[in-house]
Amino acid sequence: MSKLPHIGCWCLATLLYFFPAPLSAGCLVSDAVPGAQGRFTVHLDGACTPAEREAHAVDASTLLTALERGETVDLNGVLIRGDVVLDTLPVVTAPPALDGILGPQEKEVRVIAGAVSIVNSIVQGRIVHRSPDGTLVFSGPVTFTGTTFQQMLDLSRAVFTQAVLLSGAVFLAEGYFVQGRFLREVTGEKMAFGRHTRFHRSRFEGPVTFEQSGFSGLGEFLEVRFDRDANFARTYFKLRTGFSGAQFSGLADSSEAL
Repeated sequence: MSKLPHIGCWCLATLLYFFPAPLSAGCLVSDAVPGAQGRFTVHLDGACTPAEREAHAVDASTLLTALERGETVDLNGVLIRGDVVLDTLPVVTAPPALDGILGPQEKEVRVIAGAVSIVNSIVQGRIVHRSPDGTLVFSGPVTFTGTTFQQMLDLSRAVFTQAVLLSGAVFLAEGYFVQGRFLREVTGEKMAFGRHTRFHRSRFEGPVTFEQSGFSGLGEFLEVRFDRDANFARTYFKLRTGFSGAQFSGLADSSEAL
């Protein structure tokens, strides 16, 4: 008779394993089948608890698979686990025609065909493109609004062909956009940058705003070209910053910057 309670506990544990507890009434989830209609969509409501977000976390391998398939990535309120190493995406044999940007000298060109939207989320691992000879092309718009990057975000040698939205994003570690090309507008109001931010030798062909953003660490804008208006109004730099060699072809607004 003394073994019956243990048997009951074992049965309960087994049931919970195969039939986990449902999400709370306040946690609404939109979780489409990966690849359905060319989209990878996971939306979690703001009322979800940390445990519920952990249960619906997106693995880096799943995200990479969606990017490799050219799917539209639409993530909202999620937790992303693991490192997203974009260098592992396949090299394309017929890169897109981008005059003056991609030429025969490019040894490795990788293309993210669909739009990428990761908003109000937490990225626990790194997102990196670190190929010294490669170019990463984003064919669709990129949106990171309200997302916190706990580790390095390195999108160096990336070409953003559509609008980039970064407002409210938080970069706790390094944020690298070295030799980036931004062909459309970049909107990044009220962002928070961490210990090291680099836009070295990048080019902004559309208007860009960093209004009311904060750079807690080193912020590098060396040899950056701003072809249109650049807005740094009410932005603060706590450590050091450099704009040596930068070129401003439009309005450069640094009013009330610190």
